[in-house]
Amino acid sequence: MLKKIIVSLAVIALAFPVSVALATIDGVVYLDDGLDFERPLDSSILLHELVHYVQHDRDGPATTCAEWLRREQQAYSIQIQALARIGADTLAPVMAVRSLTCL
Repeated sequence: MLKKIIVSLAVIALAFPVSVALATIDGVVYLDDGLDFERPLDSSILLHELVHYVQHDRDGPATTCAEWLRREQQAYSIQIQALARIGADTLAPVMAVRSLTCL
């Protein structure tokens, strides 16, 4: 079964007024047109969101903050490993994962 990937944040920008390059909402990955997948960080952000897609497909939506946090940590871990494997800078995702918290 094919799943859809939407290539614009324009549709969700009004409902989710935050600055994001990508988002996975209800199992759909939304991509910002401004991403440049020739850049390692942009490509790794797509990988991060695809991890969320698989998580959602396998386990459904995260229903608690602790579950959301676990999923984010897993997605960032895979993203950081991919960047490190090609010798790219990992600072941005490392700092992002360190700032994650449940309130």
